[in-house]
Amino acid sequence: MHGVHDPRVKVSQSLQMAEALRANRKPVELVLFDKAGHGLQSWQDNLMAYRKTEDFLAKCLGGRTGGFNFFELGAKLF
Repeated sequence: MHGVHDPRVKVSQSLQMAEALRANRKPVELVLFDKAGHGLQSWQDNLMAYRKTEDFLAKCLGGRTGGFNFFELGAKLF
């Protein structure tokens, strides 16, 4: 996960890492937040980050994930 307007870590570094992982046949999902900087400030971005983290951990650890919910639908509308 990376904020597009991050002044400390350039997006190109995350893109380069994602490409290196793909080149080595590793699964990777790069999530870019258009309005975020070095940290996530909006509740919509935080909600998306929590969802992606929960899905990732469920996949890696064999647990459950809540999947899509109505809060996410509301976040996309704002």
